[in-house]
Amino acid sequence: MLDVRVELRGTCVDLHSWIDPHSSLLYNLLLNSLFHFLLLFTTFLTFYGFLELADILN
Repeated sequence: MLDVRVELRGTCVDLHSWIDPHSSLLYNLLLNSLFHFLLLFTTFLTFYGFLELADILN
């Protein structure tokens, strides 16, 4: 079972995922990296969307 917890500490986002205590460490690290990438990608898309919207409104 997948349990994803997002903790906000200041400006740093710590994302922890616990899959299965018996699963491999490499698998957990890869999944954590994937979540971090998705978080950064959606943040970039949101920022870029706001820039485009401001450009259109001007």
